[in-house]
Amino acid sequence: MKKIWILLGFVLLIVSTGNSQTKQSLLKTDVSKKTETVQGKQENQQKIDPTKKTEVVQVNQQNEDNSTSDKCEKLYEKFVDKQVILYGNALKFLIGLITFLGVVITILVAAGWVQSYKDRREMKKVREKLTYELKNEIQNDIREIREEMRKEKETAVKTINHMKEEITAMLEEIKEQKSIAEKYTGEIAKYKENILQIPTGIKTEKEARKLLEEGNEFYTKQNYESAINKYTEALVQSPNSAGAYYNRGLAYYYKGDLDEAIRDYDKAITIDPDDADALNNRGLAYRKKEEFDKAIQDYDKAIHINPDYAKAMANMGTAYKLKEDKEKAKFWWNEAMKRKEFLPDKGERIKKWLKEVGE
Repeated sequence: MKKIWILLGFVLLIVSTGNSQTKQSLLKTDVSKKTETVQGKQENQQKIDPTKKTEVVQVNQQNEDNSTSDKCEKLYEKFVDKQVILYGNALKFLIGLITFLGVVITILVAAGWVQSYKDRREMKKVREKLTYELKNEIQNDIREIREEMRKEKETAVKTINHMKEEITAMLEEIKEQKSIAEKYTGEIAKYKENILQIPTGIKTEKEARKLLEEGNEFYTKQNYESAINKYTEALVQSPNSAGAYYNRGLAYYYKGDLDEAIRDYDKAITIDPDDADALNNRGLAYRKKEEFDKAIQDYDKAIHINPDYAKAMANMGTAYKLKEDKEKAKFWWNEAMKRKEFLPDKGERIKKWLKEVGE
């Protein structure tokens, strides 16, 4: 825009310079003509007779004034005509120049608009391309996230189902152990007479029996810590009492200390290898530790000692179920059902287990 204004100023300067030069040339021509006229009049006056000099001078002066006035008017008219023509040409030139500049500016603006339109179209294409790529990328990410969520959901469902199975097994085991505890609460009395083998001559026999009875009372009340302390004090008096180790193993089992329970069952079985109850309960402790093979071995030994040991058979079936051997689990549960009169609940739980595995 600055260049356009500079160009217009330059054109106006040229026009004004041409006008001033034209005026100067016209004035010089007028002056030279006036000078020639005066000189011619002077020469004529010198040739005229002196007697008629006055009249001639007056006539010449009047003619001179008239001719000078006419010449001035003609010169002024010529000057005005030339000035009008000059200004008209300058105006035409200026209008043409402005028109040319307008066309140039219009072309430049149109070219800029066309380029801008092309740029906008190009930007629109780029934007659409980026939007399409971004949309595809987002959709791919969403699909991957959904797939991961689906896999995590499946894993979570499997974990929950497995946990349900474990919880169900634990609940069944708790019920079973509760029934065992109820049974052994009554059976503990059988150890009262023969459980302590105190050497002859020791005066603490009475105290040892008292400690054992106190331990049994704590055990019945499920105060296993106190029961363990009492059984331990009784074992100090009678270190070879299988029954004291057996009772303390029960207390450790229900307290949750499986390793100590297994150690006490080991000592009880060492003292009395034919104690089927100790073998069955040690099998329960191994099963709770998920050492299923050791548990099955103890159940098998207990069944060999007592072929009608229905609880050991039921426990054997449960161990095989946890090992996911359904056929053996069904076999041992059916064997236990043949002896259901020896089971605390007459085989109701085993019936439910058989339904679960498809019996």
